[in-house]
Amino acid sequence: MYCGKTNIPLGVKVLIIANYEGNIFEPFVGLEGVSTHPFKKGCCDKDWIGVFLKETQYGRKFNFHVDEIHIV
Repeated sequence: MYCGKTNIPLGVKVLIIANYEGNIFEPFVGLEGVSTHPFKKGCCDKDWIGVFLKETQYGRKFNFHVDEIHIV
């Protein structure tokens, strides 16, 4: 099974390598998380996935574009 409308498998470890689409001041680059379906509070378009991160000051559930992540 894949995350949303992508070819990223559900439940794999991903590394955040960029934050082009979000707030550039959010410190997500370099964090690892687990892939899931896009969260409703965020972009759910094609090529977007949800990622569970460790708790940050902004929370732990975020959506990232496939260009912003790398499968570990």
